[in-house]
Amino acid sequence: MTTAARPLLHPGTIAIYARVSTEGQASQADGSLDNQVHRCKQALAVHGHAQAAIDGVRIYREEGESGKSLDRPALKCLLQDAKAGRIRLLVFTELSRISRSVGDFLQLSEFLGRHGVEFVCLKERIDTTSAHGRLITVILAALGQFERECTAERTRLAFRDRSERGLFNGGSPPLGYATDPDRKGSLLVVPEQAAIVREVFRLYVETGSREKVAATLKERGVRRPDWTSARGRFHPGGPLTPQAVNQVLSCPVHAGLKEVNWRNRNVPEEEALTLPDAERYRLVPAVWEAIIDQETWDRAQRLLQENARRNGNATATRGTNGHHYVLSGLVRCAKCGTVLEGAGGRSRRGKVSHYYRHPRGTMTEGCARAYYRADLLEEAVIGRLAQLAEDPELLELVVRRGNEQIEATTPAKLKELADAKALLATREGDLERMMASLMAAPPGSVPAAFWERARSIEREVEAARGQVRQLSDELADIRASQLPPAAYQRVLRHFAEVWEQLGPQDRADLVGYLVPSIDVDGEHARIALVGEPVEESATVLSGEGARIVAGKDWLPKVGQMDTFPSV
Repeated sequence: MTTAARPLLHPGTIAIYARVSTEGQASQADGSLDNQVHRCKQALAVHGHAQAAIDGVRIYREEGESGKSLDRPALKCLLQDAKAGRIRLLVFTELSRISRSVGDFLQLSEFLGRHGVEFVCLKERIDTTSAHGRLITVILAALGQFERECTAERTRLAFRDRSERGLFNGGSPPLGYATDPDRKGSLLVVPEQAAIVREVFRLYVETGSREKVAATLKERGVRRPDWTSARGRFHPGGPLTPQAVNQVLSCPVHAGLKEVNWRNRNVPEEEALTLPDAERYRLVPAVWEAIIDQETWDRAQRLLQENARRNGNATATRGTNGHHYVLSGLVRCAKCGTVLEGAGGRSRRGKVSHYYRHPRGTMTEGCARAYYRADLLEEAVIGRLAQLAEDPELLELVVRRGNEQIEATTPAKLKELADAKALLATREGDLERMMASLMAAPPGSVPAAFWERARSIEREVEAARGQVRQLSDELADIRASQLPPAAYQRVLRHFAEVWEQLGPQDRADLVGYLVPSIDVDGEHARIALVGEPVEESATVLSGEGARIVAGKDWLPKVGQMDTFPSV
């Protein structure tokens, strides 16, 4: 602020703006709201403004608001008053209090200038009464934004480097761990909490349902312990909800793994391929002890992915009475092709129904019905699978065609594996040649770019090794999935007994393997077996239950089913 004499400003036409980013800062002596206001008033008095004008200043206090944008309550009020002509001079302690963005600051400066409002910044000793002052203001704002962006970039790179080394980047440790006071970036296992984590994984692998895991733990009285966040905020414990169970199951920390580039975790695969290698999401070994073994972790992740694919969670309990919709993702409307979803409802008389239905908004005029009773449809599928064991010719046909379909995927997978091995050999050769040239180079003659390239190739080698392992496992799974007809027959002859012993996820897996699709049309369901022509058989659903019949065409309806809830 210059010391030149200023025209007398009427009381109420001078404004002071003060801002702090957090509520905690509001009470601090240095930089608090009261401190900012006091300093601005002192500056006004020193530079000759009348005491009456100082006593009548308009004060706009912004508490717990970020300066990243202009969307702040007190600032909005200030701008409204400026537009109405109530303000002629705006004073604040430093530039960052009013804006942290060059674009926002220029927009604000133009707005105030258009409405005849001068503004003064105490720390940077600038104002807008001259062209020189306006230029300095813009330059300082630009430099401030540049510094913040550089700081953010350095912080991001440091976080990624720590993640690649398997270190914990701070924050509140997940359930089962506490920060290690002796080793920065490491975690210590908390035995009592680790037992809860192991039980969550065990129950989920057994049931395939996050809701059932949460209900079981609640019945046993298992609760999440009290905990305090990294910022010192206390959180009381309580029962583990399905959402909390999902957090435990999805946290790689429990398997002794650290996420790198976690912000890109959910980037679609096509888009992920366009990212630089350094920006792609991946998991690396962590420096802390794992609570969950790799096999259990992998199985839980496959269940989570399968449940997501099967319409959100195919084997989760829905509605009431604990029904598991093991046909989710397989049942389709024969007319419109829509995949039906499992759902449940309660009638006005209190009767609970479970059914497969069209998702909201997918019904067409040609669709026979919106709902199909789950018990009848599932009974028909079980009967169809059991019948398969009593028909040797059909069984042999199904097994042969199924194995042919499985074997058909082998050549492509073998080629992928060969390509991955060739790429791995190439990258390992590149790395060996670089190391050889390093050994032969005179001391001090290796450029900095050499090390960056070496690290890049090393990451490519690790990625190629992981791809070879994954393809080898997939090929082994393909070959292991083939069974002779006799093995199928032994299982299917005792299908009812086997079915009763299976958990929900195993039931869903078995049906999904043997039954690729189920097309429903009113009271008829065409159940296709793997390797079987679609027209081989059809199933009639009726109010008395399900029965299997042969025939290529849809059979006539055998009676109206009145047990479905009204649409």
